[in-house]
Amino acid sequence: MRCSPLPVPLYDIDATAGVKQLLCDTVRQRHIPIELISLPDMPHCDGALRITGDSMYPLLKSGDLVLYKEIHDKSNIIWGEMYLAAIRHRGDEYFFAKYIQRSDREGYIRFVSENRHHQPVEFPTESIVAIALIKACIRFQSAF
Repeated sequence: MRCSPLPVPLYDIDATAGVKQLLCDTVRQRHIPIELISLPDMPHCDGALRITGDSMYPLLKSGDLVLYKEIHDKSNIIWGEMYLAAIRHRGDEYFFAKYIQRSDREGYIRFVSENRHHQPVEFPTESIVAIALIKACIRFQSAF
């Protein structure tokens, strides 16, 4: 088995502002990873963090680790894939893991949850502050 060329840094980030900064090149150097992750055949990833919330349940559970690859050009979004997104819209900030779909409205992106109790939401494309493709997830079945 071959391993990823570089271990992936795991960050202990739980605040939206921290995640936004983590996905921005200029600030990333200030964040110190709490661990390095390396798995056989792991895709190239820029970082990992622990997910909270239930919007992607049952696919992702609160506490799962997601490994992500930053997207620097929004035109490189792969429609239908799962992303981490930091949004700033009308004075409010949001951070979530969701599927990204094309919107029927020009200049908007649709964010869709796996959990059917969460309604899809649309935001203007320019409201995306940072975005990263989720490439892998790690789930611990037991705390022991």
